[in-house]
Amino acid sequence: PKLSASPPKVISQSEKPQTIIIPTGSLGEMSKVRIKILEKTLESKLDEYFAIIPKQNYELAKEEAFNALTADQATEEKVIMLIMELLEVKNAFRMELTHMEGDTLIRLDFWNDQEIKRIKPNFCEECNTKELKTMIGAMVEQLVGEKSVSVKNL
Repeated sequence: PKLSASPPKVISQSEKPQTIIIPTGSLGEMSKVRIKILEKTLESKLDEYFAIIPKQNYELAKEEAFNALTADQATEEKVIMLIMELLEVKNAFRMELTHMEGDTLIRLDFWNDQEIKRIKPNFCEECNTKELKTMIGAMVEQLVGEKSVSVKNL
């Protein structure tokens, strides 16, 4: 049988807006392997929409941001904003995982154009890793699917 459906549009890396992924934070008993799987899921899903800045570039910019700010200035938000500015990136994502007694809270923070921060929390009772991966994919779709992504690369 011949397939008549057109192939999905592939966005080239150069057309994608750039983003950084801030290292995942976690609270509670969750294995490093599970956290790594969920991080890779987030990265893979974001890669559909964004050109992801390499981790080493992020780390260098983070170091530079900490050096540029005094201790009392260095709030988490200010550091992230400065990293975005240094890397000339309009979008940033961070995932936080909280796990307690079998329940997991996934929180995705999304900074866009250095002025908008959106938070998408999702709670799951007794979820396995596969269910959490699906949840992360849906959360990214909800955040990115709403016309909130900056597509201008300056």
